[in-house]
Amino acid sequence: KKNEATQKSVPIDLVLGESYYFEGRHKEGGGGDNFAVAWAIDATDETTPAIIQAKDISMYPPIACKRDADCTDNNYCTSNTCNLETKRCSVVDIDLSQTRCPPFPSFNEGLNVCKSNDDGTGYCEQEDLPFVFVGCYIDQNYEHFPDLSTRVGIGAGYDHYACHDACIDLGHKYFGLQANGICHCGDEYGRVGEAEYCADCSVGSPNFGVQKNCVFEHRCVLDSDCDDGDWCTENTCNTETGMCSSVDISATRCPALDDFCGSIQKCIPVDETTGSCETVPKCDDFNPCSTDTCDQTMKSCSHSRIESCPYPEEGAFLDTWEGGDVAEFLDGSTLADLYVVPDFPDNPDYTETITSFLEAPQQRGNAFGSRLRGYITAPATGEYLLYVASDDASALFWSMDTNPDNMEKIAYVEEYTDSRQWTKYPTQESDPISLVVGETYYVEAHHKEGGGGDNLAIGWKIPGAIHTTIIDGSYFSKYPPIKGTNQIANAVIDGWTQVYAKGSLLEVYPDLWASSSPYTKQGAGRRNLNVVIQNDSPVFYVRRLCPSCAETHQDIVYKRLTALPEGMDIDYFDLFTENWKDHPNNSNLIDFTLHSSFEDALVDANPWSYCNYNADNVGFPRECGPSGWVGSQWNSVNKGGQPDIGLYVWNANPSITDPARPLPSVGEFGDKQAGTCVGADGKPQDLGVFKISNDYETIPKCLMMCAAYPGHTACELILNQGCYVHTLEVARGSGEIGEHGCWVISDASSV
Repeated sequence: KKNEATQKSVPIDLVLGESYYFEGRHKEGGGGDNFAVAWAIDATDETTPAIIQAKDISMYPPIACKRDADCTDNNYCTSNTCNLETKRCSVVDIDLSQTRCPPFPSFNEGLNVCKSNDDGTGYCEQEDLPFVFVGCYIDQNYEHFPDLSTRVGIGAGYDHYACHDACIDLGHKYFGLQANGICHCGDEYGRVGEAEYCADCSVGSPNFGVQKNCVFEHRCVLDSDCDDGDWCTENTCNTETGMCSSVDISATRCPALDDFCGSIQKCIPVDETTGSCETVPKCDDFNPCSTDTCDQTMKSCSHSRIESCPYPEEGAFLDTWEGGDVAEFLDGSTLADLYVVPDFPDNPDYTETITSFLEAPQQRGNAFGSRLRGYITAPATGEYLLYVASDDASALFWSMDTNPDNMEKIAYVEEYTDSRQWTKYPTQESDPISLVVGETYYVEAHHKEGGGGDNLAIGWKIPGAIHTTIIDGSYFSKYPPIKGTNQIANAVIDGWTQVYAKGSLLEVYPDLWASSSPYTKQGAGRRNLNVVIQNDSPVFYVRRLCPSCAETHQDIVYKRLTALPEGMDIDYFDLFTENWKDHPNNSNLIDFTLHSSFEDALVDANPWSYCNYNADNVGFPRECGPSGWVGSQWNSVNKGGQPDIGLYVWNANPSITDPARPLPSVGEFGDKQAGTCVGADGKPQDLGVFKISNDYETIPKCLMMCAAYPGHTACELILNQGCYVHTLEVARGSGEIGEHGCWVISDASSV
């Protein structure tokens, strides 16, 4: 009605059933164009014009008729009718194709095409489509992160045939149709997962669904149609289905080698006709801090720790994606919203370390995705249940070895849970998983936060447990523990007495620390080793053997350096087998040193520099290590830990009946020179004092040696002279501590 006066005719009287010729003429100059003819039946000024429909027009005048039979055109696939009001044959045939030839149940069977003999008879003929249906797959945020990589054109309106032809021209293997006929092409699909509803993917469908691709593959005829350019695969065409199939022939291209150490080869394709075989390290333990060694003769692997390795093992990795320039596309709360991000999984925005529990910090923000990953060492053999809890969605993956490539999804959350809420949905719990004590497994969790609160945690129910608990830091690490070659040939060690054992090191009398043991202090009422740690006791040794541990932890020697203060007691059975603590008076490099061999301990060589303590039910040595944190090497009566453990005391350790250590003679090391310990007259004390070492550089060592002598009253260190023990009452003088030092007994015991 833009120019109503000229766009409409004057009223024209028409008669029902009569035919009239019409003609419209149109000229387009430039820009947009359109042309249409409309009418208004029983027209008034208020009547809205309607475009004339196909049923009311024909290229030729309709045929006059009295019955339907007068209108037949002998086409088997159509039906013609007589309009008894107008006495004219219908200008639009009724299509009987799908009645005569119903569609096949499967899309990929092709079309069931109706064929007419033009004598009233006909038949059905199967006709292959030039493409086959693969499935329908989620494609959220297709404007920015399409599942099929290339969008065709900028418009819509594509059907199967047009999209197929366009993707063929672009050289892509697959094409996909979305809502309104948007066409995408690509060589891979399914990154986000399958869509649930696929009925609208059929040929002839006007709408293919929202946020998904109806994915099709070009129909193959010959094997050569299936060439994927990969030397490591063999591709064939199934002529019945028109679909290509691929078989991995890596083992044929790169057969296993005869020797043990080079038995694994990886097939590397260059193109369809060429490639190469790369030898993969047989003994790779996935730990960047180990040197992996393969012994061809023994057919075994061993691993040794790299000194000063720059990759700390403690904790687990927490990777986070915030989206950067495309952050607005991470607003969703499903894992699909994370998986479409191009930087997932290889390039997180940042990575941090979590240590206490296998759990991400809470209230981190909105619109982000994360991944929690690491290695778990089983504390006991049996069936475990794994759990995941999160807000919003999450999925938990598990590998039955240390290779992340072998992980499978075992549990998930689709919506949200409260923090550590393990049983809101059945899907949060895995099926029972059989694990072996001391073995290490890879674990990974994916998490997507939309808005509001957020949390992510991984829990388990270990064999025999009633309740689900969060996995704590004693069981997981960033990398698998380094396992060396078993260096322990015999658990019976000459000169040592076994006081506790389990697993392969269990002997006839395994628990000499029990209440009836001669190693128990009489009247103490609990198991301890204070019989060898009297207040005036010199250095003594406890040794732990662990054949299943890392090489540095297969033979650990605990060298006690300080005596216990008067009236103080340590339960050594609890300390070594259940609760490794730093109190009272059990601090590394002060009260004791740890060594990886007895030989080192005897000469104070290579003491371990790192030690941690105070994790409930985690025994010796927790994550103490030669130079840093080393996980999963501890033992525990209640929690399990390493399966093969033996604890020993040295037979030469002093017992309660040992004579006191004799003091050296005055002249044995030379007379004492002026220091900072003074007598009652305020002058340097030269009486009742004995030199016990020429070592004047290490204060703790001087104090430890001094404290081993009965009746000592003070310890004194004199620069460039040595270490002395006092037996008479003294006081600290005014000398400079930087050059000389005097510690009365109260000072020495506290240090």
